[in-house]
Amino acid sequence: MPTALATIDLADIVEELTGERDQLTARIDRLVADMDISNFQMSDQGDQSHFAIERDQSGGLLTAARNRLTDVERALDRIDNGTYGTCTTCHTTIPLERLEFRPTLDRCVDCAQKAAA
Repeated sequence: MPTALATIDLADIVEELTGERDQLTARIDRLVADMDISNFQMSDQGDQSHFAIERDQSGGLLTAARNRLTDVERALDRIDNGTYGTCTTCHTTIPLERLEFRPTLDRCVDCAQKAAA
């Protein structure tokens, strides 16, 4: 029985995910550098408050970028080990439309809904 992956060009997905991984890595590096710069002591209390707010915002962006990078790397690992397109919970085939929409997904709709509940 053909799977959803029979009609997906894995090379295109790998290219897309690899590009995203490279962009995320660069973004993480920039955010870390920006946070390091904002750790300098400011003499003015207004400057300190401003940089503290920016550091908090950058911290949130950094966490989101790291989480997304983890998702991308896990998808690439699943491609490498031949489990891409299979639900990691129930082991059924993930529908093609779902993978086209979000190539990093690792669960079918039913399992994702159960996990979110």
